[in-house]
Amino acid sequence: MEIGTPTKIVMTEELNPKRAYEMLDYHFYDKDGHGGERASFNGYYIDKKGDKYKLSDYLLRQNELDHLRMFSTEHHIEFSGGNNVPAGIEIEGYKVTSFYDKVVGISLD
Repeated sequence: MEIGTPTKIVMTEELNPKRAYEMLDYHFYDKDGHGGERASFNGYYIDKKGDKYKLSDYLLRQNELDHLRMFSTEHHIEFSGGNNVPAGIEIEGYKVTSFYDKVVGISLD
């Protein structure tokens, strides 16, 4: 963490074969409960066969891969809440993608 205006935070996540989620939904807050952040992330696409591809290499080539899931591994966060010093992080949830092979017809009447 680099304290400043804004404070810069780098948060990493391990990518192992049994990881149940793809990306965390979180936010940082200051001692008064206020917060605001901008974030970007790096990570990997993992296809149906389990092959791994860097996000930066395949961002515009997603249609070339089959049943992609996007896993985050590194977050770059700029925190600008209150005094620019985060007091905590709240993880609100996570993202998981599921693929189904069943075809369902939907009437547009």
